[in-house]
Amino acid sequence: MKPTGVHVRYARAFAREVDALWVGAKHMTFREFARRLRAIEHKYLPAINNDAVFALELRRRVAENMLEASIVHKCSLRFCMKKLNENFSLGFSNRWREVHFRLRYAEAFLVRGSSRTAMRMACEADNLISDLTRTNGRYGKMQAETYRTWVARIQAAIEEKTGRI
Repeated sequence: MKPTGVHVRYARAFAREVDALWVGAKHMTFREFARRLRAIEHKYLPAINNDAVFALELRRRVAENMLEASIVHKCSLRFCMKKLNENFSLGFSNRWREVHFRLRYAEAFLVRGSSRTAMRMACEADNLISDLTRTNGRYGKMQAETYRTWVARIQAAIEEKTGRI
């Protein structure tokens, strides 16, 4: 289904409000951030709820932002895993977003001392990158280069930390 002008207006307005929320995110707790993000979601969801595709996309973006906020606010790894699983159940907005969040999550685990989980997430991201590179042409190759650099940084940090890869 092709987005209409109404969809585009709502999507842009939603994105602007979420961006504004992120500007002040470091000055609030995760709970406060989540409460405000849910308020934004509830503001837009009723207006587009009759369009299942657009409503799902809005829920995905909220879930992605919740995951990012749980990492930024250094919530427990268990809580972050719960947020990641919510994203997996909704599906990501696109496969590159999934790569991004797998790598963000890998970094969060690495910083908190769980090299094994960090490596697993980085390897899963690397496998996705390989799949996407085959199907996304030139754009995929450019994206892949950026993300492979990120994977290599994570792997190097794990090697430095543990003495093995």
